[in-house]
Amino acid sequence: MDWNSPAIQSLSIVIGTILLAYLVRFLMEKVLQRFVLKTRTDLDDQFLKVVKKPLFLSIVLVGVLLSCIPLEIPTVIMTSLEKVVKTLIIALWVIAGMGFGVFFMDWVFSRKTMQDSEIRTKPFFTMILKIGIFLLGGYLILLTWGKDATALLTSASVIGLVFGFAAKDTIANLFSGVFIMADAPYKIGDYIVLGGGERGRVTNIGLRSTRILTRDDVEIIIPNAVIGGDKILNQSGGPTTKFRVRASTSVAYGSDIDRVREVLLNVANNEELVESEPAARVRFTSFGDSGLNFDLLVWVDPPELRGRVLDRLNCGIYKALNEAGIEIPFPQMDLHVQSLPDRTET
Repeated sequence: MDWNSPAIQSLSIVIGTILLAYLVRFLMEKVLQRFVLKTRTDLDDQFLKVVKKPLFLSIVLVGVLLSCIPLEIPTVIMTSLEKVVKTLIIALWVIAGMGFGVFFMDWVFSRKTMQDSEIRTKPFFTMILKIGIFLLGGYLILLTWGKDATALLTSASVIGLVFGFAAKDTIANLFSGVFIMADAPYKIGDYIVLGGGERGRVTNIGLRSTRILTRDDVEIIIPNAVIGGDKILNQSGGPTTKFRVRASTSVAYGSDIDRVREVLLNVANNEELVESEPAARVRFTSFGDSGLNFDLLVWVDPPELRGRVLDRLNCGIYKALNEAGIEIPFPQMDLHVQSLPDRTET
């Protein structure tokens, strides 16, 4: 066998690189795998699983390219072959990177500290990661083929700028939706009050809009860009979903304030929709123009019972004060006349 023969040398290089590829795979499966199995996370296990195939094929492709050197292939063909091999290698690693990126996002969003609203952003960030890996691979392929990537990037920037101006509202809603899901100022099921006074329960949080269902069974669809820049009152955002209701009333001057407290507390304690904990409270708030002002403070659960409970409390307070003989004053004005004109002068 003539070892100086170009064909034999080329075949030897191919066989040698294939053996090297199998050796690297063996080391990864039998040696490195033992170390990664001892770690607490399965992220490194998945990394080895993903890179094993592209690494094997990359070594083989490099071997095929090197095997062409002894054959004295023309420079033009050799250059084109080198570019093809590099392109295939880049494509292999782009596919592998996308696969590992998906697993990485699943691993990040599978942590127990993640809230449901944050988990909903996973598809968006996964898509962004895939696009980033794809663009990086495309950029490397362009460099491999000697193309001027700067001109393409400039054109893409101009197109992106035009597209951004044309779809600025959609993009603003999209990013606002991501920030709302990540920051979680409210979640599905929360009862919120918007800056414009609209009240309702959150039924859906999307990437473009948020939907709330009012007490009138009317669904309001609000763009995320609007709701993201508005003041939001989350009535379900405290330690519990309970909400405090304030029923205000007034009694005449001279009334027994201890008796008033007793009557108001009885109204609250006899109302079945009022929560027993925290207990109802009565506050003597101010001296009004026509009477003494009191607030009856109770808790309801859920917050949408506010209107119904306030109606029942107002009715109960009115009846109870009348039964107790406590006067409910009405606005009045005393007019003091210091002098009257003399009729004889007319």
